[in-house]
Amino acid sequence: MNKVIFGYSYPFSDAHRFHYFIDILVNFFQSIMGREMLYYGGWPFLMHVPYLNVSYLRAQREMGKYFEFIASEVDRQVAEFNPQAPMTTFVQAYLHETYSNSGGYLSVDQLHCVVSDFWVAGMETVSILLRWALLYLMRHPEWQARLHAEIDRVVGRDRWAPTYF
Repeated sequence: MNKVIFGYSYPFSDAHRFHYFIDILVNFFQSIMGREMLYYGGWPFLMHVPYLNVSYLRAQREMGKYFEFIASEVDRQVAEFNPQAPMTTFVQAYLHETYSNSGGYLSVDQLHCVVSDFWVAGMETVSILLRWALLYLMRHPEWQARLHAEIDRVVGRDRWAPTYF
């Protein structure tokens, strides 16, 4: 997702930033996946009751960290944006449209929200797809053999792929 949105993957030398982002995402999802969050949806006044709103406040704090991280990534792209350069990422295309369409409906604040939605939606769908694919491959060993044979045929056994984050 990062490659599509921002145009780069986290290099190995910047692994701490990638792990920091992963920790933010894990804490964010853990905070919103609890049973207590269902209660807040049914009885929103609980968000304002001391001691009963601890889970809500934690989720709000974790969501704030997530949005801060995304905003810092977007703001770095905004600072480096060159409207004359070719558009190769989603953020660049969005900024180009934002700045070329005077008085339009697009803004950098909206870009923060769109990018955060893309990250969550893309990450969740990819992880679910991979889980289901692994489950199907475990259930059907003959598919595993066909997939392995195709990888050997297309990629080969001698080629080593570099590690990307």
